[in-house]
Amino acid sequence: MSRAASRNRAVVIAYHYPPDPAVGSLRARNVAQALAANGFEVDVISATRAGTPTDSLDGNVHVVRVVLTTSPRDFLTGLKRLVARLVIRGDSGAPRPTAPNLAGASWKAPKHVSTLRRWMGAITWLPDDRQGFIIPAARAATNYLRGDGMDILYTSGPPFSDHLVGLLLRRCRRFRWVLEFRDPWTGENSKPWFVRARFTDRIERWAENQCLLKCDGIVAVTRAYADVLTERYGDRITEKLAVVRNGVPHTFPPVQSDRSTFRIVHAGSFYLGRDPKPFLRAVAALHQSGRLGPRHLDVRLVGDCRHFNGEPIAPEVERLGLTDSVTFTDWLPHDETLRLMQSSDVLLLLAQRQPLSVPNKLFEYLGIGKPILAITDESSETAQLLRDVGGHFIVGERRGPEEILEALDALATGDAAGSRSPETLERLATRTQMSTLVEWLRQLPLRSD
Repeated sequence: MSRAASRNRAVVIAYHYPPDPAVGSLRARNVAQALAANGFEVDVISATRAGTPTDSLDGNVHVVRVVLTTSPRDFLTGLKRLVARLVIRGDSGAPRPTAPNLAGASWKAPKHVSTLRRWMGAITWLPDDRQGFIIPAARAATNYLRGDGMDILYTSGPPFSDHLVGLLLRRCRRFRWVLEFRDPWTGENSKPWFVRARFTDRIERWAENQCLLKCDGIVAVTRAYADVLTERYGDRITEKLAVVRNGVPHTFPPVQSDRSTFRIVHAGSFYLGRDPKPFLRAVAALHQSGRLGPRHLDVRLVGDCRHFNGEPIAPEVERLGLTDSVTFTDWLPHDETLRLMQSSDVLLLLAQRQPLSVPNKLFEYLGIGKPILAITDESSETAQLLRDVGGHFIVGERRGPEEILEALDALATGDAAGSRSPETLERLATRTQMSTLVEWLRQLPLRSD
């Protein structure tokens, strides 16, 4: 069927789309590919990246990449650089000594910011630092939306600038608009304190309210956040709200690990509340107890794992006597990471202080089929999903290294945490979740003004 004749058309607004390495890009691709596989003409509007064409095909998905306009944040950054150059040269025009090269140093959050600087930061992060995407994406989307109410506009955030594209287009076009929330937009923990101010918080709450009021459908990737939205906005969104998880992308047959080692693998980043130190203290206690016998302890920390909250982790590893047991590995190609996870005895998941979110890494871990040790809030959705699947270990984020040691001891001695449910894994499969999403979108009515 030709594009002009197709009655099933979807335009996906996704700042992050492969080969963008951001984890949100995988969700956008899953949505786009599922729609294309079910008869939709799909156009993705994304941000340009070095080395990627501005117009291309990703299977049956048409991808358009737009160049960002200059945002307030870009303008402020450029102004700072100009002032810095003038200061360095000085009035005489002679170069002054420059600051030491801090390349590779870990950034650390400030403890104090002046009111003026905080206001400027809040404006340049309204609603996030991707404001330059809004206008180009809206212009590009108008080329593919007919405006007859039949098309679907699917905006996926964060960044929440993606949703403002939809709000801007809603003023001049008729389409079925779906908002997807992979993370919370507004709230106490939505962004760092030093780029927030009361007046910008009010603007963002107004923008979120407008988007939720004017859209036709809302997709949350966790039940916990769907409940928060329902509690906050009530009946006006209940009927147009669906929960569609990221899902388990692939399941792999079990791979026998090396019996001469006890290998623990963590893949991801240490950020937000994902503090690895309690785990490392428990590992040190396990190592010193002699419970592993002749087996070699092998802890692999893969990804952005060398620092936490601006502090290096290596000194803590050395202090605990784990230098020969803990290996830091920067990001690997995805296939190599999968093979390393398959070779593990335990997969470590850190999900502290994330009551409304589920790390996408959890679903990938579930597909590997190895025991998962999750350090998370025991009432979180992450913990509930692991209980539903069964066969994994959960340690509350407020528990100390002693409770983590107990779990590690059970894992090292082969004690099971219960049987696993294949039915739950099938329900959590990405293909199942995306099939649910497509069917829901097919039945989505156009909002009546």
